Order: sequence, then C-alpha cells, then structure tokens
Amino acid sequence: SFERYVRWVMRVPLYSVVRGGHHVDMTRYTFADLLAGRPADVSPATVDDFELQLNAVSTEARLKSVLEMRGADSGSTEMVTALAALWCGLLYDDDALESAWEHFGSWSAHDRASLYARTPALSMGDLVGETSVRARLEALLDSSAAGLARRAVRHPG
Repeated sequence: SFERYVRWVMRVPLYSVVRGGHHVDMTRYTFADLLAGRPADVSPATVDDFELQLNAVSTEARLKSVLEMRGADSGSTEMVTALAALWCGLLYDDDALESAWEHFGSWSAHDRASLYARTPALSMGDLVGETSVRARLEALLDSSAAGLARRAVRHPG
C-alpha cells in the first residue's frame, strides 16, 4: 500500500539534504530521524528533502511525480522502446491491467520476489506454478498489445 511504501521510505538511510546550496552528509540518519529533529545542527525537514529521498531509493518501481517503472537500465533502442511500450500497454489501459492482474494478482509478495530472484536462471519452458514462463510472457505481451491497440498506438513495422 502507499502507506507501507512511505513508512519504508522513512526508514531508508538518507544520502544527503541540501542546505544553503550545499549537500549535507546524512548517511547516518533516516528521513524519520530528520523529521524528529536529528541531527540537531540541520534545519527541519522540507518537502524538497522528501522528494530527494524518493529520488534516491532504488527500487524497481519508484513513486515520483510519475510512477517510474525500472527494470532495464540500458539496452538497444529497440529494446528500450519495446519495454516502454509494454508498460504503456499494460498500465494505461484498464482491461490490459485487469488481464495482467488475473495472471499475477493472486500471488503473494513472497511468490513475486521468488520469481524475480529466479528469473535469470529460468528458461522459457520452465514452469511458474502450472504455467510455463513462455505462456505467462505471451499473455502479458498479448494484454499489452491489446491495450496499445485500444489506445490506437500502432507499431510502425
């Protein structure tokens, strides 16, 4: 939930805060510490401090002024744009999102974390639950493609 995410962000160590145009080392403190007035020689927390903290956490999805979906830090132009199209098709279409939820929504956080950790070693034929990796990926791609089609976004090829 959003509340759990914020509580977690509050406990992640800070890198720095900006005071007087200079970064102040805060690596021994969390944002919760800053809100509580620690260290005493740093002025109170600001919204800008929290935005800096949100930018500093490195998760696969980050809440900023937009929902930032990570997962591919580099790659060919084709792969980077394909990943953006995949997320656009899934996240900006209610039916596509519902379809994805049907495939993965009943999974526990442990199930998702386990799949994430095992993914580099899986082959397309390996089973995840009772369904192959290939079948699950094809279902996601189909959902995304349908979402893009409903948004009238067409592949140029």
